[in-house]
Amino acid sequence: MSQAQEWSHAQIERELRSFIAEELYFGADQGTIAGDQPLQETGVIDSMGMLRLVTFIEQTFGIEVLDGEIVPEHFATLGDITLFIERKRAGVS
Repeated sequence: MSQAQEWSHAQIERELRSFIAEELYFGADQGTIAGDQPLQETGVIDSMGMLRLVTFIEQTFGIEVLDGEIVPEHFATLGDITLFIERKRAGVS
């Protein structure tokens, strides 16, 4: 999927949840990752997983994530990440 594609909030969150469950939180049921669950604090994502997630976000959603943007404010929860992607795609950082 490309930058030009329109993504709804639910589609972004679903795509993220699927990637996290399948690639980072092995064996997890996608439904067990809540939108407000602290991902690093609860062991869903470690530092290496965060790098993989950022790469996935850049490739899937056609945005560039700057080093200074990889902060808890943007990456603490699935909901935070989804909002961050929406803002970046809209040209708001």
